[in-house]
Amino acid sequence: MVGDQDKLDISFLRLFNIVDALRASGMKAMGKKNIDLLVNLTWRQERALFVVCNGEETTPEGICLKDLARELKTTIPVTSVLVQGMVRKNLFRREPSPRDRRSRCLLLTPFGRETLDLCKKNIRQVSAELLEGLTQKERTSFAKIIAHFHERLVERQEELDD
Repeated sequence: MVGDQDKLDISFLRLFNIVDALRASGMKAMGKKNIDLLVNLTWRQERALFVVCNGEETTPEGICLKDLARELKTTIPVTSVLVQGMVRKNLFRREPSPRDRRSRCLLLTPFGRETLDLCKKNIRQVSAELLEGLTQKERTSFAKIIAHFHERLVERQEELDD
């Protein structure tokens, strides 16, 4: 007989399997030329793509490093390393800030926007399939549970970064 802890362990393994399947289907959607990029794109980098895009929608000059760090709930030095990698991958570009000469703003490159659009398309397609048959109340509960998991993972990562 399977105990409660075993059921939870199996549920988490299933969740991890879903995440792997999401990434695999995203690779197929992106095509062979971008598979290496997606395989090497971390969840934090994917999140940064979304945040920088939202920053562009808020202000045309983009988002500054400290605001990106705050949104990602990381330190500025950790975010700086993340951004350097994304600039090297041609996902972000840095532009001088029109408000502060010492600061640089982050914007998506055309390739970064293409990558983000493919990630969004994949997420929406797979999410619709996975959520099919759930009531709005169940979907809301699911979103709350995932938000809780995310908060705990961010806290854990912050502890590891210290």
